[in-house]
Amino acid sequence: MKYLNRTYKLDFLREGEKSLTWEQTSDAIGLCIEFKTTNTLTKEDNTSEIKIHNLSPNSIAAIMKGGAIILSCGYAGRNQIVISGAIASSSVDYSDNKKSILNLSISSKLPVKLSKEDEFMTLELGPNANSNAIVKKIFDYISENFKNIKIDKQWRIKPIDRRVYKSGINTFGSCWNLLNTYALDAGYQYYIENSVVYLRELEGVNYMPAVEVNETTGLIGYIKQTGEVDENKEQKIGVEFQTILNPSFTLSGGVKLSSSKDPSINGEYIVNALSHEGNSHEGNWITSVKARKQ
Repeated sequence: MKYLNRTYKLDFLREGEKSLTWEQTSDAIGLCIEFKTTNTLTKEDNTSEIKIHNLSPNSIAAIMKGGAIILSCGYAGRNQIVISGAIASSSVDYSDNKKSILNLSISSKLPVKLSKEDEFMTLELGPNANSNAIVKKIFDYISENFKNIKIDKQWRIKPIDRRVYKSGINTFGSCWNLLNTYALDAGYQYYIENSVVYLRELEGVNYMPAVEVNETTGLIGYIKQTGEVDENKEQKIGVEFQTILNPSFTLSGGVKLSSSKDPSINGEYIVNALSHEGNSHEGNWITSVKARKQ
């Protein structure tokens, strides 16, 4: 059994040094890792925890110097970023003489500088940021950091707020992955030709669809109805639920409930708290979501 076809890729990056990568694929079992992340729409930094079992002494020494961690998880190789950020603290547990466990606390903000020409960026915009402004910010980063890559000067994103992130954006990851996500959100797809980045409008696409949740898409148990207060201190209908691991959920992103067990709570919601938790070798990979009515 290949652990229910779970796959992951764990990258360690440090300025001026070669990156380190560990993987679990559909064909090869990797190191045992445990992860837990909780993200909320607050000004406070969101932190995550990662435990890595039985790393080599050289790898442990390299990671404990500090740097950035990117953990992507998924099924059958379709991985998406679950945790990304700087190593805030680290320790090693040798209580079991037969193995070591490296404990890492990861900050969602990146206080370390990687190489000048590096694809990983911090993306931060204030309240009511729209997908058009986000794409422009990513383009600005690419223009500044990749001297061999040019941006098509004719690119235009129509001044339509195809999706607005009411609480803003504060995330970290590959500029190319972020561009892919938010360009699609604005109704565009990017491509590179002769070292020039172009945007192509996708006909009939207005915004990235909300993540659908029901008994056939990985819902675990029942959906709990709650009361939530939005940023304007208005009372909103809220929900809490769990699914099998699904990194497609994003803070301020949309959720479409279509449960057959309780149709009265079906509808579209906005995610305001999100967590992922799991062990690569045992138990369930779980995503927990809190959301409020739009």
